Amino acid sequence: MRTAPVGLAFNPKDAFEVGIQCADITHSHPSGYLPAGFQASLIAYIIEGKSLKEAIDLGKAQLVKNEEHQETLHKIELAFELQDSKLSVEEAIR
Repeated sequence: MRTAPVGLAFNPKDAFEVGIQCADITHSHPSGYLPAGFQASLIAYIIEGKSLKEAIDLGKAQLVKNEEHQETLHKIELAFELQDSKLSVEEAIR
């Protein structure tokens, strides 16, 4: 939650890093701070005028530069799979 405004204040590259730093205060595991960096960069890319798909692709490109990105990347890709599935929203969330 605290990283959403970061994307409004920084360029995408810096937003990713500052988002990580903000989340690391309370979420010192990569599955806590990497999604925060991704979210911050996603917002920054959208503010720059990128489409949601472009912003996601660019954010993923930043994400994979981090050594422990696999879990976060998997969850992002799973969200896209579930979006296209026939599952109800409730089932997909589970």
